[in-house]
Amino acid sequence: VTAADATVRRHREHAAHRHSTLARWQQGTLDALMNLWQGEFAAAEEWILGESRTIAEAMEENLSVPADTLSQTCLGQAYWLRHEQGRMADLFGSPLMTGVRRRDYFPVWRAGLALALCETGRHEQAADQVLAFAADTGGFTGFPPNGWALPTAAVLAQACAELAARDVRVEEWLPYVPPLRALLDAHPGDLVLAGWPTVLLGPAARFSGLLALVAGEPETALGHLRRAVRPAQRRRPSSGSKRA
Repeated sequence: VTAADATVRRHREHAAHRHSTLARWQQGTLDALMNLWQGEFAAAEEWILGESRTIAEAMEENLSVPADTLSQTCLGQAYWLRHEQGRMADLFGSPLMTGVRRRDYFPVWRAGLALALCETGRHEQAADQVLAFAADTGGFTGFPPNGWALPTAAVLAQACAELAARDVRVEEWLPYVPPLRALLDAHPGDLVLAGWPTVLLGPAARFSGLLALVAGEPETALGHLRRAVRPAQRRRPSSGSKRA
């Protein structure tokens, strides 16, 4: 995380010399990514729900970037902002939810919808979402070894942990957990980054730990969680974060 923070600072120097709208938008997005990690939600919200969307809509209208690329980044950060604030119910009552549902052909949004359903008490619907996703992907065996697959698996891990905590149809979806574990376990020292980039989800080992707990392996889970501390310990999330 320390290295990522240094990269954001270097990009700020680049953006200052470029004087382009896109570079400015990218810098604001990177700053918001780090604000979300550090629990600085007021600063993140000001950018995510304000200037970021305005700039993105203008650039996409002028066709200066591929359509939907920037707006998906805005949506992803808005989604994670509400998640970290513990305000996922607000998501369902806003136009943002329309954006999530409209993009559910993207794997990460299918996982995101499952997690949002869990965190708003719609656990049966969340289980349906996970099972349908598994059915469409060969039981999660059709994911690539990296790229979008890592954040998708990480978000699914959180959804599965929520379902397991409430004992919701565990016997139905538990057989599909091993491929997710194998994917995440293959990246024990990596940080999971979603988007262009959009959101820093944290160490892959943390999500491996969640799935080990789901599988009833607490000692294995503790091992993963101890590994998860190492890449994040020098720049931990703030106590203001729901995740912490």
